[in-house]
Amino acid sequence: MNPVNERIKTVRQALGLSQAKMADMVGLTKGGISQMEQDQRPISARHVKMLGLMFGVNADWVWTGDGEMFLDRESKLKVALETEWALAADEAKLIVNFIAAPPDQRRQLLATIDALTQWRQGFCRKPLQGGAGRAIHRTTGERRSRRSATA
Repeated sequence: MNPVNERIKTVRQALGLSQAKMADMVGLTKGGISQMEQDQRPISARHVKMLGLMFGVNADWVWTGDGEMFLDRESKLKVALETEWALAADEAKLIVNFIAAPPDQRRQLLATIDALTQWRQGFCRKPLQGGAGRAIHRTTGERRSRRSATA
């Protein structure tokens, strides 16, 4: 039997689920779970992703046998952010690290984000005036006439 299919069965048994109960939870039939476990139906990336979302199963473990069967809490959150919210890996990592940070560090980060937001809003609100109807380009400092500044 294919080791991936064996690991699917191992996951189900570790969770204490019948084939029918697992099938109901992941949106398959009992026969579909049975066929996967017996190597009569291919396992798709979607199936493995669903196991990760529903039960916290480590996809690397399912595919290769490496690592632990179940993800830790932070890894589960990262998987959910990447799949359910379609965040890039670095975006999900940012949120996971924020949540794992002590409260004082989270407050400092939020204060920094607030300051950046206020700075950006002030920065983008209106062009600096260079006198005589000329705008100053914000990044280069060049003076331009209003006509070329708005074009």
